[in-house]
Amino acid sequence: MLKIKNELYFYDIYPKVLPIGQAVTLTIRALQKPFQSEESYEVHIHPINKATPPIFSCTLQPENGALILTHTFLKEQEYSIRISSSKQQGYIAKLSVYALEEDLFSRKPLVGDFHVHTFCSDGKESPEVVAAMYRQHGFDFISITDHLQYEPSLKAINTYKSLDLDYKLYPGEEIHTPGNEVHLVNFGSDSSVNDLFRDHINFDNLWDRQGTAKWYGEIAALQATLTEVPEDVDPFIHASCLWAISKVREANGMCILAHPHWLSDVRNLSDSFTSFYLKNGLADAFELIGGQSWHENMTQIALYHHLQAGGAQIPIVGSSDSHGTVNPQHGNALAPQQYFTEERTMVFATQNSRDAIICAVKNLYSVAIDHYVGQDFHIHGPYRLVQYSLFLQEEYLPLHNEMCYEEGRLMRMYANGCDEAHARLNALKGQTERLYLKYFAQIK
Repeated sequence: MLKIKNELYFYDIYPKVLPIGQAVTLTIRALQKPFQSEESYEVHIHPINKATPPIFSCTLQPENGALILTHTFLKEQEYSIRISSSKQQGYIAKLSVYALEEDLFSRKPLVGDFHVHTFCSDGKESPEVVAAMYRQHGFDFISITDHLQYEPSLKAINTYKSLDLDYKLYPGEEIHTPGNEVHLVNFGSDSSVNDLFRDHINFDNLWDRQGTAKWYGEIAALQATLTEVPEDVDPFIHASCLWAISKVREANGMCILAHPHWLSDVRNLSDSFTSFYLKNGLADAFELIGGQSWHENMTQIALYHHLQAGGAQIPIVGSSDSHGTVNPQHGNALAPQQYFTEERTMVFATQNSRDAIICAVKNLYSVAIDHYVGQDFHIHGPYRLVQYSLFLQEEYLPLHNEMCYEEGRLMRMYANGCDEAHARLNALKGQTERLYLKYFAQIK
């Protein structure tokens, strides 16, 4: 859970996110010690990229307990709103707003996880409980992606289909084609890709999988057409990955290259393979950080920056690859990570829908975030998005997450058969959307 800045409990400013080039009226309220009607207050606006002098100053008297001003912000960046009183020395409050260019202002920030497991494969809890626990921790969407199985994601979706939630669940699965150690995440497709090649699955050993004769024939035919494959990239592995990626796309999903630096013994994939796929855009997105050690994630991040410096444009996500949401360390006090809520994606999409999320990721409107226990959070991605995401992490998401907590708790009660949870969830309907409408300027 994100820490809440003291200012968020003492002052409220809205809207917080604004368009550039348009006059916007800001309302500032003191939440605990109200602004005094007999006092005057100085308000100074400082852009974060230029400390002094302020670009705007005014003297205000409270109107119905609030300070109200109108200003036009001309450049995309964060702005510090500093307030002083005629009866006190120094600033009594330093608040923040963020002005955006149209392309980013028109997009909604969504926190999600594209790679999640349940006890239907090698996770710890049921699909419906996992879904509820993610909402309880502030997520706007997730996709359950059990190994070789698509049905668990549908089970979670169907559990809550009678509830009209702001929170969204999308179908998914983790794809493991036979004879191939490359892990691919299928987000949002209309049907299972694993079912297209699987001859059988041994539920006592998920890794005991065999492909159909038809599948092997298709891979052999595809492999025969491949040209310009690097010497250290196995043509069979490459062909089976291309086949799976194409099937995900045909079913309207997004295919994510998962954790290439995963260390089961040695790295799951060679850098040659990973670089080949990322530089050529063969997968739809790269799982930049995942449910791994900091060692594994750090080298993936370094590879991403190395390839970007060479001109590659790489869509990224951050995923937990979580296998447990209830006491995720499972009693191991020495575990460095909890593998749940510590890795996430912030996507800037036009709406919380499958197609809008996929479009946003593919068009580089996403960042990957890690927040390990006992540490501050880190945001990875394009500089412009990192700056904006940092503001949201500090100024908006803590308030959003507080609302999500109760929704998630009630979802868990509902999944476990509590009759009153349905009515209570309906009473909370739309609360996170109303918060969004309050803090993001609504320009007609």
